Amino acid sequence: MNKQLSFLLLTLLSYCQLQAKVSDISLTPENWETETSTILKPKGSSLTAKSMNSSIWLSPRDQLEYGDNLSAQLKYALRSGNLVVQANWFNDSGEYLKTTELHRTNSEATRTQFEISKPIELNDNASYYRLKLWVEADMPNLQIEAFAIVASGDQNQTLLKSRSDFEPSTDISIHLEKDGALQLDLINPESVQSVHTKKRYSIEEQGQLHLHLDHVTSSSAFSMQLLLWDGSGSYKGYIDVIKDATTPQITHINLTDYDLPHGSMHYSIKLWLSGNAHTSAELRIAPSK
Repeated sequence: MNKQLSFLLLTLLSYCQLQAKVSDISLTPENWETETSTILKPKGSSLTAKSMNSSIWLSPRDQLEYGDNLSAQLKYALRSGNLVVQANWFNDSGEYLKTTELHRTNSEATRTQFEISKPIELNDNASYYRLKLWVEADMPNLQIEAFAIVASGDQNQTLLKSRSDFEPSTDISIHLEKDGALQLDLINPESVQSVHTKKRYSIEEQGQLHLHLDHVTSSSAFSMQLLLWDGSGSYKGYIDVIKDATTPQITHINLTDYDLPHGSMHYSIKLWLSGNAHTSAELRIAPSK
């Protein structure tokens, strides 16, 4: 095992038993509340927040209904400082109950995802929540490029269930964890290797995907491609979905938005790993509608 330089924990969530519903949060200034010293302005499809203070807060105006398996995805640009996400919890009557911190990140990241978890002590009392963002920085400058809530089903179901789901490889070893995660180990040092699935998935039925690269270390790079096939099984080409990623990222893809080669009807998944030291990454893939 000392020759193994890289591993990837990959969870591919079942199309049949996991349907990820993605709800975008509006980024128009009218749909947000903030303090009087903060200036909210649209910038293209993004929302910017600026102030001369040492910290600011801003919050979508809508109270959202709480449910199981909720997470939030945020794509942003922060000039400096920290970004903190809180949830204000409310009961069925709209009465405020409590504020909890959900996530904390910084200006080095550009995408993040976090779970929306109800405090245990609130039990069934908290039915609704409202998200609140804080920027801790001198003269805060935040640009929100995308903000979405994802409601998922049973997250223990996996699309890929064993090593046999992949084509044979002498360069990458694969181990299935008890929780359904796949661990991929890059055996040869200072190399770039790939492995791809045997199964091919329907573009029509499974053509929308939510990809979450949760972690990848600086000494490695992770890429993901979709190999395209026509109805008779002939290879048509490929598209890059994630390329040379060294930091966490969240990506939504809809294959109908791509200029696919004529006749493409199915795809298989190809994963690439590279690195010259012990590295790790974690990826989750869920079909979405």
